[in-house]
Amino acid sequence: MPGVVISVVTLLGTVVFMGAFMATYQALGVGVPYVGLFFLLYWAAMLHQDPAQYLPTVLGGLVGIGLAWLLMALPPLYGQAGFYGSYAALGLVLFCYIRGQALYFVNNGTMLFVLLAVIPELNVIFH
Repeated sequence: MPGVVISVVTLLGTVVFMGAFMATYQALGVGVPYVGLFFLLYWAAMLHQDPAQYLPTVLGGLVGIGLAWLLMALPPLYGQAGFYGSYAALGLVLFCYIRGQALYFVNNGTMLFVLLAVIPELNVIFH
């Protein structure tokens, strides 16, 4: 357990970082800051800020959001072909996930972000 001084310094650093993080989101016009917070929660808390896991987490998150977009956008745009194409992509990602292949692109972060992005109330895909 960290001491009081280390805890206060960590807290202050977190406040500064999160302030800069939210200011960057606002400056860029990003309307869904909780997606970035999920990334931070996953990488920082669950993966213990492992530098080796940073890039796979970023890439996995991007693949997850992209897959969610395919699943939600292609069927209305292309009908049956969009439905089958998006679900073929889902099948490929799940196959890689189950086999433990393409770990830079398909990992637990991918599954977390595809789940997050398809929740309609959060409006991640169509914001």
